[in-house]
Amino acid sequence: MLYAPLQLPHGAEILQFKASVYDNSASSDVGLYLYRMDTSAVASAAAEVGTSSFSGGQVVLSDTTINMGTEIVDNEHYAYFVLATGVMEPTILEVFVTSVMVRYRLGASTG
Repeated sequence: MLYAPLQLPHGAEILQFKASVYDNSASSDVGLYLYRMDTSAVASAAAEVGTSSFSGGQVVLSDTTINMGTEIVDNEHYAYFVLATGVMEPTILEVFVTSVMVRYRLGASTG
């Protein structure tokens, strides 16, 4: 499992969560999640992508259906991070993440 904090502009609208992964193992699936965590350490998923029984090498995964209520970045009440599951140790190199991207639009409002 890998964890990476993410800084997004306050008030931005999240439009897409995209990841490029290398998966050459039919027995291991990769899951990537864009989470936000409140000040009580309660995390909720804004978006997720993953492979399932895929072993074809490099693949780009994308989610544009951002979970309702999480689409506007609110840095005053939440911290954002990406969580990757199913990745293997660097010595195995059958399943790994090559990039993660969050597409957003500036100018949205937190209300």
